[in-house]
Amino acid sequence: MNSKKLISTIAAAIIATASYANDTDKSSELELLRQQVAQQKEALQRLEGRLNSQQEQFNRLDSVSYSQEKEEAPILKLNKHISNLSIKGDLRIRYEKRDVDDEERDRFRQRLRLGLKWKSEDENFEIGVGLATGGGDATSTNDTYSEKFPYESGDLRVDYAYAKHTWDDIDVIVGQMKNPFVTSAIVWDSDVRPVGAVVQYNAPDLKNYKTEGFFATAGAFDYAYSPDNDNDKESFLAAGQIGMGIKADNINSIIAASAYLYDSKATDANSDFDQSEIDYDFQIIDLVAKANMKLADDMKLDIFGHVAANIGTDSGDESIMNDSFTGDANGVDEDADDNNMAYAIGAKLSINDFYVGAEFRHVEADAVNSWVSDSDFGTGTEVGLDSNTNVEGFVAKVGYKFSKNVSVQLAALFYEEIEDVTSGDNDDGTLYQLDLKYKF
Repeated sequence: MNSKKLISTIAAAIIATASYANDTDKSSELELLRQQVAQQKEALQRLEGRLNSQQEQFNRLDSVSYSQEKEEAPILKLNKHISNLSIKGDLRIRYEKRDVDDEERDRFRQRLRLGLKWKSEDENFEIGVGLATGGGDATSTNDTYSEKFPYESGDLRVDYAYAKHTWDDIDVIVGQMKNPFVTSAIVWDSDVRPVGAVVQYNAPDLKNYKTEGFFATAGAFDYAYSPDNDNDKESFLAAGQIGMGIKADNINSIIAASAYLYDSKATDANSDFDQSEIDYDFQIIDLVAKANMKLADDMKLDIFGHVAANIGTDSGDESIMNDSFTGDANGVDEDADDNNMAYAIGAKLSINDFYVGAEFRHVEADAVNSWVSDSDFGTGTEVGLDSNTNVEGFVAKVGYKFSKNVSVQLAALFYEEIEDVTSGDNDDGTLYQLDLKYKF
């Protein structure tokens, strides 16, 4: 065999061997792919079985849920434009003991308040409605037990009803509202709800004094209706307040100056004596400062000072203490211009859940509108217009919180007349109030 034939034979053998090996490799790969496809198909079948089982369970649960929805209507359903509704309130049970000029009275009283607030974020308004016990007196939401009949039922009335719109730092409030002013009891009783319209810039925090920077409030209020007036029967109040809030690490403080300008018809709605005898209007200006200081992790101190003056009085105007108003020949002959100041100062120390507080008040006879100032301080004394002006004295309080929403407080009010209007010794009095309060 020559060399050429040998080479051809070897080459043919090599090609045949390579071709056989290649066919063998392809057959192995194909078999491997077939096995993988079979495994995946089996896995998919198992997964499909699980999904079918879960769908059956879901259908059963959905059927039960649908059945419950049909059987049980929702407890509370809000209109679509209302984003949320909040409900809160409190119940206060009070024992009260009063001793004024040797005349004593003991009584049990209750106060129930319920507040509801609806918000519409899309339309940018808030509606607030409050219900409270009590009668028509704006300065009291107390209901006295068995006052006229044994176990008599009390009244539950609208306490406030307002609408509020907010644009950035501007609030507009219309209706009967919680008092929007920084104040104290010598000018406003905490139960009074003014009726009218208010515009506020950077509305002040009236509870914790956490307002920062300048704030302002302006309002016009429908004060009272005087049916005995022949001409203008409506009387109004125009009020404004400007102030500043200062926040620091351990102290929050607020200071505000106000003007409360009652029109000349307001005194007609305020009394049952001859209005031809009164010469002045209530034009009250005041300055109030409050601060909350953190003394330690479990200790804080609240302090305040408040001074007010009725600049509507002039020299020669008769004081309401005079006998032309009281109906008594008491010999009092005072100018209203000499009895037109009121002031108060106080502090409250809180340690954990315990607190103690004290304040001094001095409210002259012609200083403030007694129909909206604190009704407890001075109650039972005689002035002519009402019983809570022409008085000074102390208020002491001590309290304890059993829990976040249950507390007890004992308050003692000691007061006496500044000027005698009863032709004898100045009336003095004490008033003790023991309160048990629940929030809900």
